Amino acid sequence: MATLKDIADKAGVSTATVSRVLNYDKTLSVGEETRKRIFRVAESLNYKKGPHIDKLESSQNIKIGIVSPLTESDELDDPYYLSIRMGVEGACKAHGIQMETILDFSSIEQSQIKSYDGIIAISRYETDEIEILSKHGDHLVFVDFDPNSDVFDCILLNHEQAIVDVLEYFRENGHERVAFVGGHDRIHSSGREILDKRLEYFKRLQVEKGHLIEDWIKLGEFSLDDGYKSMRELLKHPNRPNAVFAASDTIAIGAMKAIAEMGLSVGNDIEIIGFDDIPAAQFTNPTLSSVRVQTEFMGRHAVKILLDRIQTKRKIPVKIVVPTELVVRGSSPNKDKIGGESLGNY
Repeated sequence: MATLKDIADKAGVSTATVSRVLNYDKTLSVGEETRKRIFRVAESLNYKKGPHIDKLESSQNIKIGIVSPLTESDELDDPYYLSIRMGVEGACKAHGIQMETILDFSSIEQSQIKSYDGIIAISRYETDEIEILSKHGDHLVFVDFDPNSDVFDCILLNHEQAIVDVLEYFRENGHERVAFVGGHDRIHSSGREILDKRLEYFKRLQVEKGHLIEDWIKLGEFSLDDGYKSMRELLKHPNRPNAVFAASDTIAIGAMKAIAEMGLSVGNDIEIIGFDDIPAAQFTNPTLSSVRVQTEFMGRHAVKILLDRIQTKRKIPVKIVVPTELVVRGSSPNKDKIGGESLGNY
């Protein structure tokens, strides 16, 4: 595991700055370029978490457009999509592929789309945006979105298995009173709210077990501040939960702050598991348990299947469902095995 010093040395800043940036310390006065550099270094030092793709055929004459509806600021607030994009860009650089990254999709022009041999689209899109992206026909891969897997290649997460793993782990640790702290999942470009698969599976599984308490479901934005606010609300509930699943690590870090301010102990009084396993999860106090997502693998594999479409003229669409892995740390310690232990890769 990379240390704070490893990240600091490579980013050219102090270990204290790295610690405060990774823990989203808003009192720290540091430029966005520095924050971005620290997150990029932290992600790059953690690339071991995803297997690399096989060697690709020569592709130096291919130009790929990497499209995302998020801004750089959005990515830094929750580095999940930043990590996927870095996986795509890393695979392109490793194999000499020409690429152009377009953030904030609303600014793109159709003439740009036509200049690429293929498109990798990260995150979710509205129907009219999908029509613009599909000017290349089948030379298009969606990452973390399935607009129509009968037509387009897509790479998705196994959200259902992730929630099963979290709830089973909590139950094995003696916790039935589990709350859900999440965000309003939206199409970034339009702001239209869509159903979060994690919440869908959480509610379904808790209903099946007879353990669902609607008051223990709190939704805000996918941010540290809203994780903090949601947790404060839960702590005021007369029947307080003893375990919390947070739909992102940034939400979880905010929730941990709220618990500590109330004089309670994370990992003892209330256990927390986050989602994404961002670099900051290894440096919180206590360290944050999280569902690890193979973001780098998702990005690199998107390049692989796009090149397969282009080079082999494959017409049959491919849908890849990527497994997750529960990593247990100090915020939800196993009674027998404490610290950084992976509990399965399903």
